[in-house]
Amino acid sequence: SILDSTASSHLFFIVDYYVAKKYMRMTLRSTIMTRRTVLCASLFALGAGLADSSSGEVTIPTKPNGDPTCPCLSAQELEDFFSTATRSGLLYHKGFDFNETLGGAIDPAAYGVGCQPHDLNATACRSEACDASILPQAKCAENQQWCQRDFCFVDPDNCDLLHSPSLYYRHRYYSYATCGFMDYWTASKRVESLRGDTLKVAFNSNTGGWKGASNHEGSFAVNSQWEGPIVEFIDNAAFRGGFTINVTAPPKHLMAESERFFGGSSSFDFCVYAASLGYVDLCVAAYSITDKRAAAATFFETSDDPIYLVTFSEEHSGTSWSSFKEQFGKLFSPFTLGAWMMIILISLPVLGLLMMYHEYGAPGSAYPRTAPYLVTGNAGNGRNPTEMIHDRNIPLAKHMGRSLYMAILSFFQESYDQSVVTTG
Repeated sequence: SILDSTASSHLFFIVDYYVAKKYMRMTLRSTIMTRRTVLCASLFALGAGLADSSSGEVTIPTKPNGDPTCPCLSAQELEDFFSTATRSGLLYHKGFDFNETLGGAIDPAAYGVGCQPHDLNATACRSEACDASILPQAKCAENQQWCQRDFCFVDPDNCDLLHSPSLYYRHRYYSYATCGFMDYWTASKRVESLRGDTLKVAFNSNTGGWKGASNHEGSFAVNSQWEGPIVEFIDNAAFRGGFTINVTAPPKHLMAESERFFGGSSSFDFCVYAASLGYVDLCVAAYSITDKRAAAATFFETSDDPIYLVTFSEEHSGTSWSSFKEQFGKLFSPFTLGAWMMIILISLPVLGLLMMYHEYGAPGSAYPRTAPYLVTGNAGNGRNPTEMIHDRNIPLAKHMGRSLYMAILSFFQESYDQSVVTTG
């Protein structure tokens, strides 16, 4: 997992495709995005201890036979499949026993037929089945919401909605989506899949370790001196998930190729590169998300630091112009009027002009030297219209005005909404 940077107020997770595949006990969907994110989704659920707080009431399905784009298999179709699979001895996955796993209260012939909460009376959905060593008892009911969700078996070749292969039956697929529900069962199995495993974790040290991770020996230190909120998050995830963290440093022979790929010698880029190749399972720190980092791995937000403006009203009620001016002025504190004038009239314009100078004329930049325009006309007797495209120089003053506007706008929006194509 890789997390956002000290300069940002967000923390993010990433995990590479091969690690997700290794720890995934089922195939969610035949897409790279889902397969590479299963592990970090599990850690996120464990570390944050999050669960949906929506109501667990059982509702009557509005589409008892599923959505037309992903219809449920009929009882006859399932019966034909079960008969053929039983004769060939390929009905269940190895080690699965229907009565032992689901219990005697479930009818095998009706299981998965039509949109129903087929697992409602299953053994795993009983209150005593909740493992309190993973989740507190109060969270158990929330973690078992899949028990009350409708699903049915579907034909993967005739389903355009989210569906997954069954862990019980061979060559059989189920879908919660066709019944209008989210798949909480798969999420619960992700957590279980981590139990007993050992993950190779590399830590980067942030300058502001209070916001990410830090160690007095720096990045990739193989010791137990790591601290910081994201380190606590991973430790909590390991405790809840029952897996072990093996602090690992990325192999140094990858450094040269990482520098060629990212164009720099950042230890954070190095860890992203190692994780993308599977040399480490997780990279843990606070990261900033660049285009190349995002291309190499998937990021997940784990927390953010909201900013609150707190004002206090006086005991006597009522407002006045003087009190309004006093409270309004607090929005600009602690800077003085002179400081604000320097920021708006000097600092921001200079930064904007420097950005324009840096980007001016670069291919694909927001400050091109020329712009194409269309010229139309008539040839001869006017019956033969002509069209030509010419390049026209863009006045430098227009770019200067745009750079000043973007600088001021980015200051108040706390973001720079403009592509930067140059480097250095």
